[in-house]
Amino acid sequence: MTKTLSIYIACSVLIFSACEKSLPYNSEGFTPKLVINSFNSSDSLMKIGVSLSTSTLKTPSMYELAGKCKVLLLKDNLLLLSDSLELAKGEIILPFRAVPGSIYELQLSHSDFPSIKAIDSVPLEIPELYIDTLLKNAVYYTFKVRVKDFSTLQKYQFQTLIHGKELIDSDSIETTYSLPFSSTDKIFISTIRTVAGENTFALFGDELWNGQERNIDLRILKNDILRPNFTPKYTEIILSNLSLNMYTYYASLLQNNHVYGGPLSSVTDLNGNIDQGLGGFYFYTQNVQRLDL
Repeated sequence: MTKTLSIYIACSVLIFSACEKSLPYNSEGFTPKLVINSFNSSDSLMKIGVSLSTSTLKTPSMYELAGKCKVLLLKDNLLLLSDSLELAKGEIILPFRAVPGSIYELQLSHSDFPSIKAIDSVPLEIPELYIDTLLKNAVYYTFKVRVKDFSTLQKYQFQTLIHGKELIDSDSIETTYSLPFSSTDKIFISTIRTVAGENTFALFGDELWNGQERNIDLRILKNDILRPNFTPKYTEIILSNLSLNMYTYYASLLQNNHVYGGPLSSVTDLNGNIDQGLGGFYFYTQNVQRLDL
């Protein structure tokens, strides 16, 4: 599929066979930092994943922290929360949903590690997505979808999921998989590497069709739905409206994993928007459309 234009951001994994070995990386003078994993939809409670950076490369580990974090949360410069909260499996759930159009500031500290600070805004608009038609042939499902854009500039993400039941031993378990898709639409960001196959989500902006409607075809291989011991029930197509910070972060990940470069090919800062730390504290709104198969 040489004309597919899409973006796929994957995390490369280093796997070492036999015994595990650590590779020292700039260990002299290394200062561990807090890593924040907080990507929040306006329709869900805020979640903050907290882990720790490491100076070695080894078989992947989350480096989760335990104990209490001091958390301060501001909304539009007004105090929402100031408390010491217990980490549960490396995560804190805050009793707030992000309000579209608002600006949130997070300050967090744990033990003697450098305190972090992050600020992001919640997109004002919830994206408008419609599924007009589902076409089938021997190879593909083709979803003909329509996006109604707003007059202000938007940064979007498409994602596709498949839900069903999977037989594991003698149990039937509700299971969800990311579903690869392809498209020949020229609005999606791409690199030479990503045009070669299907991907599970795509980034695009509305600069060329601001305030208008856009018809987009998303194609899914039937073989990607057929999994051993899995009975598909329905698909979800998710259109997210990302904050500019979140969109820039994802685009930077793409740039730093370019087919001609690799993870060190760009000078782009991948610390995200976390001051004195790593990771991201970001917001998005979304529209989820479900279609039974």
